[in-house]
Amino acid sequence: MLVKRVIITGTKGYIANRLKIWLNKSNRKMEVILLDMRDDIWKSFDFKANDVIVHAAALVHRNEKKISYAEYERVNVKLTAELANRAKKAGCNQFIFISTAAVYGIKPSCIKTSIITNKTVPVPRTKYGVSKFEAEKALLSLEDENFKVAIVRAPFVYGPNCPGNYKSLRKLTLKFKISPRLENKKSIIYVDNLCEFLYIIIRDKMSGIFMPQNKHIMSTYEMAQAIAECNNQAILISRIFNPLVCLASLFITKIAVAFSNEYYSESISNFDIDYNIVDFKQSIKLSELK
Repeated sequence: MLVKRVIITGTKGYIANRLKIWLNKSNRKMEVILLDMRDDIWKSFDFKANDVIVHAAALVHRNEKKISYAEYERVNVKLTAELANRAKKAGCNQFIFISTAAVYGIKPSCIKTSIITNKTVPVPRTKYGVSKFEAEKALLSLEDENFKVAIVRAPFVYGPNCPGNYKSLRKLTLKFKISPRLENKKSIIYVDNLCEFLYIIIRDKMSGIFMPQNKHIMSTYEMAQAIAECNNQAILISRIFNPLVCLASLFITKIAVAFSNEYYSESISNFDIDYNIVDFKQSIKLSELK
């Protein structure tokens, strides 16, 4: 059996490095290469026919106010399109793009519930979301029968040593040992479940737009409670804090994001494949391993 060559962009990225480890498992029969996109050296890379590209490198949403849209466009749109064009000309047959739920442009809120379905039209409102959606459109315009495009609109990703929102929630939970009991719902995906999903897309040469998530649509307090339990700590979970948190969320974006009530409908994440190989409780245990 021929070994499939998979090129993953983003040498420093969390998802890129976890995916490399996942695909390098002995039974995968894949040669995995991490490609650095931070300078123009990548342009001399020798793409080959039948290569698969997983484009995980991106300028992300942190510190968005300090970064111009022109820079988001340069990295997330123009660089993506250039990479895809070079890959297509070289004969690569599949391009997988790690996108985001931010393309839907839903404003984080713990007061309003937003359910994303197949009928939800993307209307991005942030620089990051706009640039990712523009990149999606550029990629889809290149697709043909010999160049398949798979777009993965990942929700909240978490896992061992994961930066970002999970790290912040963990820190606050273990420091203050309290959590409001807001019955919010959030789509999340454990990093190994995402990696398994990406592996199946590669294995089965799938194309289209995908919204994967854990089977368990969680609330923020459930995650906080699970984190505390894994660290043998007790936390106070009470509805007393709910009004204050909801009020604060109107003015503080990080609180609105942490306790937002937005999720993918279960129907758009149910595929004829089993990618949720780690359940919620086990995923938190694995994330909390020292």
